[in-house]
Amino acid sequence: MKNVLVVTNQKGGCGKTTTAVHLAESLTLHGLNTILVDADKQGSSILWGQAGQLKTRVVSLDADRMRAGLIELATSHDFVVVDCLPDATAPTTLGALSVAGLAIVPCQTSSPDLFATTALLQVIADRFPGLASLVVPTLVASTLNSRDVLDLMQSSWRLSRAHLAARTCYQEAATEGTTVHSMRGRAAAAAAKEVNDLAFEVLTTLNRGAQ
Repeated sequence: MKNVLVVTNQKGGCGKTTTAVHLAESLTLHGLNTILVDADKQGSSILWGQAGQLKTRVVSLDADRMRAGLIELATSHDFVVVDCLPDATAPTTLGALSVAGLAIVPCQTSSPDLFATTALLQVIADRFPGLASLVVPTLVASTLNSRDVLDLMQSSWRLSRAHLAARTCYQEAATEGTTVHSMRGRAAAAAAKEVNDLAFEVLTTLNRGAQ
């Protein structure tokens, strides 16, 4: 379904939950009726939402209800954002991808993340050949290694123009149960622009795919 956005990767620590929460909140703040689904047993998105500072509602779905639950939610919301566990072939991940309109793949600019992302994209290509994927560079640092990995990512995959930099305000947002949109300071404002740029790019990608 076009309005189901599945945020996934094979590796933990790549900013997956941060991306999912912030993307969902950006869509909500721009007037779109958006719900965030936590499909990870660790429940990071659920815990994030329990602080009560998000505008976006957060719910959980297990593997048995994933496909049917997402279809149901998609009929009553503008967008459904799914935060998957770091396992490309887990039943919850496959169930989410089976109804996704777009797979959003956060990838840290490090060599281990390149291998994990390659494995995930291969699973998507093999099992869901019609599903578009958008790789989002995360935790991007101003180091030579980070820039080299980013260059390699750009030459290998369909990469988002929006990059999420390595900023402490993203970590602080998780601790406080909010997003960078509600935080003060220059770094938070820059981070909010990154997230909003990503949200706009996702919408543009979906619109192009519908043409």
